[in-house]
Amino acid sequence: MAALALSAEALPRTGAARQARVGPVETMRTNVVLDTNPSLFAVLAAINVGGYDAGLNAPHASPLRAKLRDQLLAKNLPIYGELRMFYAAHREADSAADLAQYISLGLLLGDPPDFKLNLPLQDMPPDAARVAGLVPLLQRFYADANLAEVWQQYKPVYEQAIDRYAPEVRRVLQQVDLYFRLPQAYLGRQFVILPEFLASPVETHARNYMENYFIVVPLDVGSQIDDIRHTYLHYVLDPLVAKYPDIVERTRPVLPLVARAPALDKQFKSNLRLFYTECLVRAVEARLTPMPGATPAARSAAREKLVKQDVDEGFVLTQFFFDSLKDYDRDVLNFSEFYPQAAYMMDIGHEEAEARHIRFAAAPPHPEPAQPQPLMSLLEAGEQRLAAGDFEGVTTLTAGALADPNGDHPAAYFLMAEVAAREGRPEMAQKYFERALATAPLTAAHVRTWSNIYLARIFDLEQKRDQAVAHYRAALATADTSASRSIALEGIRQPFTTGRAHAAPNPKSP
Repeated sequence: MAALALSAEALPRTGAARQARVGPVETMRTNVVLDTNPSLFAVLAAINVGGYDAGLNAPHASPLRAKLRDQLLAKNLPIYGELRMFYAAHREADSAADLAQYISLGLLLGDPPDFKLNLPLQDMPPDAARVAGLVPLLQRFYADANLAEVWQQYKPVYEQAIDRYAPEVRRVLQQVDLYFRLPQAYLGRQFVILPEFLASPVETHARNYMENYFIVVPLDVGSQIDDIRHTYLHYVLDPLVAKYPDIVERTRPVLPLVARAPALDKQFKSNLRLFYTECLVRAVEARLTPMPGATPAARSAAREKLVKQDVDEGFVLTQFFFDSLKDYDRDVLNFSEFYPQAAYMMDIGHEEAEARHIRFAAAPPHPEPAQPQPLMSLLEAGEQRLAAGDFEGVTTLTAGALADPNGDHPAAYFLMAEVAAREGRPEMAQKYFERALATAPLTAAHVRTWSNIYLARIFDLEQKRDQAVAHYRAALATADTSASRSIALEGIRQPFTTGRAHAAPNPKSP
């Protein structure tokens, strides 16, 4: 298809699209790609036929969407009735969430006509797993509607949009790279921009899978340049922030104080690293926002105003990062060297005091930029929320999974057991751990290993040593990390006698 190179000449049109799909990615000459995705096109075509109408008549909607819908619907195929039933059964009240599940699914599918899942169903993100039942219908729809021919008809439209907007995207993202003064150390990762006219033009969806980031934007790519830059900043900064978790953890006292900010989205109130990184991203955005023709004084005042808007919205660390960047602008270090030195200088007491006295805005002063949502499994999403203490969020996730016949029920039971254990309800925890074991396939090593460890500890605390040892041995047989293996061996050697049954090291630790 087409590719956009930032630090090398443009890639040839052949082969780029296949490498840009979610899954193992080969090292390329560039880490930023403007691309097409025929599997995503097929998924969105299917739901358009099935009843997805959001944004169809929006002011900036592409007329091509209505044209393609009419073209497909005119065939009046039997499969359309089944697609309408499927879409209606899985429709979300929120239009963004409704589309998001199909975006996630489309990014996780292999090439047509097979549309094989690139991940086992139990490892898929909850929203994609919820609609994975579309795949058999999608295979039939692709054949019956001769979608391969339809794709060939519309593919040039995508390529023309890519060619048209590549220079503008290159210029904006080069500005980011030049600002950070970073060496090209991200060549094993990809930032993929996918123009798509079959989705609502008022919604932009960003995802990250492992080290790769994806953003799906309207065909008018230039209209979403701010969202593209925002997601690219996350692509560059997320790994850097993740290298220094202790720096992030220092700011935890600030998080409860911003919980009262009405304009701050719930995800930022419960996820410290997401909140912290977003403050850093917004500070950089304020430094990089172009203000052509403005005098230096006017430019400075306008940027301070942007930062104040972010702080009033609840991103209270933005001011610190913005002020630190003034020193960076006068420095010779690249950002990976500058960041940890500057971040360790943050006066947490001062930031707490500032947050206590801010009169937060009632609503965001500007549209919220797209946030790169992780393409993670139910288990990963649930454990992330557990780490943040969001038990209500975990309960919501598991309820949705259990209500879905195709949901990851073993992971849901495991997470419900963890919540019960942390809330001091051992009987309920035992019940759910046993259900997790009874339903988990042999390949679900994490769920089986840790369910057995937790149950073994519960039985140890109840003085039921034989049952405890049996569970420790079962855990050892499926141990998925060195930590779980060590705990199982220790449990076989001597009983667990202190603390609570769920007081184990982080199951994700090596």
